[in-house]
Amino acid sequence: MGSMFVACRIDRDDPDSKFWPPSANPTEPVFDNRDHIADALRRGASTILTDAAVPAQLPEGILWLKTHSPIEVMASLAPGRLEMLRTKVVGVTGSSGKSTTWYCVASMLSAMGAGVKPIGLQRTTPLSLGTGILDASARSSVASAPIFVVEYQSDHVGCLDRLASIAKPTIAAVLNVRPAHIHRFGSIGAIAAEKLDLVRNLAHDGFAVLNADEILTDWLTDLRSLPNPPIWFGLRQPANIMSTIRKIADDHSDISIQMGADEVSLRLYLTGASGVYVGLCAATICLALGYPLAQVARALAAFRPLPGRMSWRTTADGKIKIFDNTAKTNTVNLAHLAESASTIPWNGPRAIVLGGCGFAEHPAFDVSVASAIAQAFQYIILVGEDAEKYKEYFRKIPDQYSICYCSTFDETSEYVRSITERHQKMLFLTVVGSYRRGGVSSGLSGLVDQLAATHGLSRDAGTNSSQTLGAEQTAVHEPADADRPR
Repeated sequence: MGSMFVACRIDRDDPDSKFWPPSANPTEPVFDNRDHIADALRRGASTILTDAAVPAQLPEGILWLKTHSPIEVMASLAPGRLEMLRTKVVGVTGSSGKSTTWYCVASMLSAMGAGVKPIGLQRTTPLSLGTGILDASARSSVASAPIFVVEYQSDHVGCLDRLASIAKPTIAAVLNVRPAHIHRFGSIGAIAAEKLDLVRNLAHDGFAVLNADEILTDWLTDLRSLPNPPIWFGLRQPANIMSTIRKIADDHSDISIQMGADEVSLRLYLTGASGVYVGLCAATICLALGYPLAQVARALAAFRPLPGRMSWRTTADGKIKIFDNTAKTNTVNLAHLAESASTIPWNGPRAIVLGGCGFAEHPAFDVSVASAIAQAFQYIILVGEDAEKYKEYFRKIPDQYSICYCSTFDETSEYVRSITERHQKMLFLTVVGSYRRGGVSSGLSGLVDQLAATHGLSRDAGTNSSQTLGAEQTAVHEPADADRPR
């Protein structure tokens, strides 16, 4: 049986237009995939759901469904499919680190034997969420229904409420609340209110998973009306699930996780305290789903991040250890990165290759981020047209670092090589942000590839050189009650 292809046009005045970046031409739509209908038919689609008119010559056997709003059709069908399958939806949101948390949850559940349908990483929209649910439900029965793990993203007021109307979460996790996109929201309180929309839309039997170290007092009244008490995680404040950092290294942290009287220790391949919060949030979600603590700890210890998202690489010549964060492109992520870098013990030189990272969202915050970067790194290398504009922020900071601007990957690679020649010890090099030159944008992952060609890159450091703590080093206790933490 063939598949269905959903094709539609989203104009600027459409309520869902906020899920797509605005087009450069105000007369053009923000999204239009109707030109791909012919390709979808060639690939075997047998049904077209679209707002386009029926063509004069429709291939035999093709069902053409014309509607005013294909997205509304998908959005109205998805909740019924989820209810029919009686499956769970895990929703992850936050200001920084939610993509890695989302991926960590999906990876851990899969490692523990669950069927998983991840929806996220690339921007989650009403279209991608609706089609993802209908596609998975068409291939599943009640017995084989996957757990949907959804990254709920928001950079405008109303995004989370809209997405949650399509898929009400069984677990709604808020990793953190930071001033990401504050120029659109206006205040940190408005950002928190937007994140809380996911929690407000919990399924009738759902649980909220919340960061006890970042709770805002404005939330407390809303939390009293939830169907179940929230499940809290944290490092500092009292919580249902707590973690203690035993040791922070460059590409890992040794931690323990406590749930009541039970405790496990493990090696986590995520960097710094921010990485521990990511891992702890993911572990708490799995515990809320009823998995035993020891099993959750094993799955978390086996997790490795995606390339470009808190991943590590080491050059074969032993001169550079690269913290690859090239998928991160906003100042909140950059603040997290500086915080993590400052806690990593490293007795060699530190450098950061900084591409476009969304400075100019909030001047005071931007200066504080630039200051944190200047304190964490000895060398700052600005790359590309967007990053060149950041010089003004670093001019306001006392000159305790070396800064340069490179317009191309070749210039950057040569400057990195000159740093390695000045120092005998291995260079800790962070690469973060996007790259734009001549009006063409791309990621900085190409620079990491170029460094690989110059110096040779090993496999991911976590996979290649380190192992989880052995049984003789780890105290693992099965919880007396493997049900959800209370």
